[in-house]
Amino acid sequence: IAASRLAGSPRPLRLCYNGLILRMQGEQLKGDRQLRQAGIELIGASSPEADAEVVLVAAAALARAGITQLSIDLNLPGIVSALLASEVLDGDVLQKLLAAVAHKDISTIRGISFAYRDTLISLLQSAGPADAALAAMLRLDLPEIAARQMRDLQEVIRILKSSGKNLTLTIDAAESRGFAYHSGISFSMFVPGAAQEVGRGGRYRIDGSKPELDM
Repeated sequence: IAASRLAGSPRPLRLCYNGLILRMQGEQLKGDRQLRQAGIELIGASSPEADAEVVLVAAAALARAGITQLSIDLNLPGIVSALLASEVLDGDVLQKLLAAVAHKDISTIRGISFAYRDTLISLLQSAGPADAALAAMLRLDLPEIAARQMRDLQEVIRILKSSGKNLTLTIDAAESRGFAYHSGISFSMFVPGAAQEVGRGGRYRIDGSKPELDM
């Protein structure tokens, strides 16, 4: 829709949707393949302000639904690739490393030799409440592409904290939750008593186009 009927509309473009969707297969914690989903798209924006806007709109929507105790986990799905950008790793070794990152398997990562190994381990170990996690991550030795992602994350957290909303913020930078298309900051929202997230989204690109943010 954005690339065709709304191609001439000014950017950033804000769209929303609400309806039934059909998934090819159910998720591990929720086997339903057909479910109702509501969401938004912020198209043509790639700033920390846009990232924060999407998070705050999601939080506001959940508040309207009566959800007031909300924890938001912020992630940088592209930071592992940034740490490995200068490496030439055998395919099997790379898959072993990525699986170890996904499972937070520090011992396996220690057994693989690459330049930013200690940085990656420290990144995984820093996951937790936003203030402490961010302080630890800002002390890490990072290549510029990863440092830029970290600065964006820092600004997003500043905006969220200054919004006046009662949000609990955590960071798990290397978590991707299976969404390989996310290229910037992503997030998942949790509430007490729910087995899985009640909302999620993040920045992504389609076919080399301008960044979009979804929730």
